[in-house]
Amino acid sequence: MPSEPQKNHEIHIDGNVNGNIIIGDSNSVQTSQTSEVSKPKFLLRLKQHIEKEDHYHIEIEFDDDGSRQTAEARFEFKQMTDADRGDIRWYLEDYLQYPLDPAPQIANRIEQRMKELGIELFNAIFKNTQATRLWAKIEDKLDDTRVEIITDVTGAVTLPWELLRDPQTDSNIVIRANAFVRAHYSAARKAEKAQATD
Repeated sequence: MPSEPQKNHEIHIDGNVNGNIIIGDSNSVQTSQTSEVSKPKFLLRLKQHIEKEDHYHIEIEFDDDGSRQTAEARFEFKQMTDADRGDIRWYLEDYLQYPLDPAPQIANRIEQRMKELGIELFNAIFKNTQATRLWAKIEDKLDDTRVEIITDVTGAVTLPWELLRDPQTDSNIVIRANAFVRAHYSAARKAEKAQATD
């Protein structure tokens, strides 16, 4: 019986296409030069605006094969503490180098906290009726969707976008999406101008 082709997920950091990371289903890490990723059919763009400290306005845009749908979310998000940031840094940097006891127990606690943060962020963004209806249209198409997070430089680290998690499916959006891209406003405007001239 032939095996199914491996599906690759693409993560671009800061909109730098040449510096992307491909995460395959077997969790192997490759560069984009060695792996082909199918071009997504759909686009989900989340534009983050900081209204004041810990208060956010998110513009949600979904391009469903030419049909553009929008929603907005306004919310307070204080859940991410300095201790959380330190724990996540430890998990991503130190744990891999020193995985001996008691590190696995600490890592389990941090994994659970990252999951909680991702669900809290998802619920904050998609809690209003308009955003909930839009997510219902996106959810089944996520594996063929490019997710773009657009922020200014100051706001780039204020929300834990890479932890965004759908509580209904208990799945991380970064892993489910065809591509997950972070960019800042000036890069997004340049890309929109380039698309307009094509």
